[in-house]
Amino acid sequence: MNRFLLIGLLMLKGICTTVAAPLLSVVTGTVQDASTGEAVIGAAVILQNTTYGAVADADGRFVINNVKPGTYTICLLYTSDAA
Repeated sequence: MNRFLLIGLLMLKGICTTVAAPLLSVVTGTVQDASTGEAVIGAAVILQNTTYGAVADADGRFVINNVKPGTYTICLLYTSDAA
Protein backbone atom coordinates (compact mmCIF):
# COMPACT_ATOMS: atom_id res chain seq x y z
CA MET A 1 0.00 0.00 0.00
CA ASN A 2 2.75 2.47 0.93
CA ARG A 3 4.57 1.64 -2.30
CA PHE A 4 1.55 2.55 -4.44
CA LEU A 5 0.98 5.74 -2.45
CA LEU A 6 4.61 6.80 -2.98
CA ILE A 7 4.41 6.12 -6.72
CA GLY A 8 1.13 8.06 -6.92
CA LEU A 9 2.63 11.03 -5.08
CA LEU A 10 5.70 11.04 -7.32
CA MET A 11 3.50 10.95 -10.42
CA LEU A 12 1.37 13.80 -9.05
CA LYS A 13 4.50 15.84 -8.31
CA GLY A 14 5.65 15.37 -11.91
CA ILE A 15 2.29 16.52 -13.25
CA CYS A 16 2.23 19.60 -11.01
CA THR A 17 5.79 20.51 -11.99
CA THR A 18 4.95 20.22 -15.68
CA VAL A 19 1.79 22.32 -15.38
CA ALA A 20 3.52 25.00 -13.31
CA ALA A 21 6.49 25.34 -15.70
CA PRO A 22 6.49 28.76 -17.38
CA LEU A 23 5.64 28.89 -21.06
CA LEU A 24 8.36 30.51 -23.13
CA SER A 25 7.98 32.08 -26.55
CA VAL A 26 10.10 32.77 -29.60
CA VAL A 27 10.36 36.19 -31.27
CA THR A 28 11.30 36.04 -34.95
CA GLY A 29 11.50 38.61 -37.71
CA THR A 30 13.42 40.18 -40.54
CA VAL A 31 15.35 43.46 -40.46
CA GLN A 32 15.14 45.35 -43.76
CA ASP A 33 16.20 48.78 -44.94
CA ALA A 34 13.02 50.88 -45.13
CA SER A 35 13.99 52.59 -48.39
CA THR A 36 15.54 49.70 -50.33
CA GLY A 37 14.00 46.61 -48.75
CA GLU A 38 17.46 45.03 -48.50
CA ALA A 39 18.37 42.86 -45.52
CA VAL A 40 20.27 44.60 -42.74
CA ILE A 41 23.01 42.06 -42.03
CA GLY A 42 24.43 42.08 -38.52
CA ALA A 43 21.78 44.32 -36.95
CA ALA A 44 21.44 43.70 -33.21
CA VAL A 45 17.83 43.11 -32.19
CA ILE A 46 17.23 43.58 -28.47
CA LEU A 47 14.13 43.48 -26.28
CA GLN A 48 14.46 46.72 -24.32
CA ASN A 49 15.31 46.44 -20.60
CA THR A 50 16.01 42.69 -20.86
CA THR A 51 18.92 40.41 -21.66
CA TYR A 52 17.07 38.95 -24.67
CA GLY A 53 18.60 39.62 -28.06
CA ALA A 54 19.91 38.28 -31.35
CA VAL A 55 21.87 39.35 -34.42
CA ALA A 56 20.32 39.42 -37.90
CA ASP A 57 21.81 36.85 -40.29
CA ALA A 58 22.78 37.27 -43.97
CA ASP A 59 19.09 37.41 -44.93
CA GLY A 60 18.23 39.88 -42.16
CA ARG A 61 16.42 37.21 -40.14
CA PHE A 62 16.67 36.93 -36.38
CA VAL A 63 15.38 34.54 -33.71
CA ILE A 64 15.16 35.28 -29.99
CA ASN A 65 14.42 32.10 -28.03
CA ASN A 66 13.11 31.47 -24.51
CA VAL A 67 11.29 34.79 -24.10
CA LYS A 68 9.01 35.06 -21.09
CA PRO A 69 5.44 36.12 -21.95
CA GLY A 70 4.90 39.87 -21.80
CA THR A 71 4.96 43.10 -23.78
CA TYR A 72 8.32 44.31 -25.05
CA THR A 73 9.79 47.16 -27.04
CA ILE A 74 12.12 45.94 -29.79
CA CYS A 75 15.29 47.99 -30.28
CA LEU A 76 17.56 47.76 -33.32
CA LEU A 77 21.23 48.67 -33.22
CA TYR A 78 23.24 48.92 -36.42
CA THR A 79 26.42 50.72 -37.34
CA SER A 80 27.30 51.32 -40.97
CA ASP A 81 30.35 52.94 -42.50
CA ALA A 82 28.35 53.98 -45.59
CA ALA A 83 28.25 57.71 -46.15
